[in-house]
Amino acid sequence: MLVQTANAAARTRHSALSAPSHQSVARRGNTRAVVAVAHRMLVIPSHMLTTGESYREKGGNAFLEWDRKYAERRTTRQLERLGYQVTLTPAQIAYLPSSIRVCG
Repeated sequence: MLVQTANAAARTRHSALSAPSHQSVARRGNTRAVVAVAHRMLVIPSHMLTTGESYREKGGNAFLEWDRKYAERRTTRQLERLGYQVTLTPAQIAYLPSSIRVCG
């Protein structure tokens, strides 16, 4: 029943559970991606019980934002190990019309 629920959650649009699923389907296949979503569905209540926080849906862009920050940290550390001094400054973001969606 958990895998069936995870499969449905992976298909929903703009959900915090669906964004990582779409990315891992390409790498691992549908079955493993659904099992990964099922695992996340078990970790969320465990985290809620441990910290005492309530669940907040972060949306599909939350994973992309986390992935971007992780890539920044990883790349910065690699360059620093090679002996470079790194300072990150955000580039000017181009205008995107509201009809274009970034994720989903």
